[in-house]
Amino acid sequence: MVEPGVEPPAVSPGESGARRLARALRERGFIVAIAVVAALAVAQLYVSSAEPVYEAQANLLISPETDPNLAVLPLFRSSSDPTRDTETASLLVGTPAAATQAARLLKSPKSPQALLASVQVVPVAGSDVIAVIANASTPAGAARLANAFAEAAINVLSARLQAQLQVAIPRLQAQIPQTPQSGATTAQGSVASQLAALHALQGAPDPTIQ
Repeated sequence: MVEPGVEPPAVSPGESGARRLARALRERGFIVAIAVVAALAVAQLYVSSAEPVYEAQANLLISPETDPNLAVLPLFRSSSDPTRDTETASLLVGTPAAATQAARLLKSPKSPQALLASVQVVPVAGSDVIAVIANASTPAGAARLANAFAEAAINVLSARLQAQLQVAIPRLQAQIPQTPQSGATTAQGSVASQLAALHALQGAPDPTIQ
């Protein structure tokens, strides 16, 4: 394409295409140089205006429950696949409910959805640890978000535990007759053991995550 007001370069008969291209670049080298400078200026402007992002990590340790007396409670338990256990736990930690609790702890003007989008919850391979990885515009902000989200997750799971205790304890108490019957001693002892284990968790945080 010929630019308005610019004479096309003269073409000599028999001149090869490569030579014509080289001569055109020499004659219009300043146009190429301006384009390169402009591209570099745009790139520099983007880099200087981009907001830095910092990352911080808080770890949560999963301690699977093995007491059969607590089988009725929503606690983390071990299976034949430890990797699946931590993956399941990470799904229960990275929830909108935890993000809502974290927003309250931080008194953040951001919505819970925005905070959740700034956090990743991933299992640490080969361990019972869940990593809460947070991103923010400052190192301190990232650390606060990671810690608040980890604390919020524990609070949410602990509240779930306490709600289940309020249902499970009366249900077990109803299974104990007022007057013991012959032959029911073993069954009553089993229920009493379960009740004792449940009562021990009343008002306590979830013992399987910290």
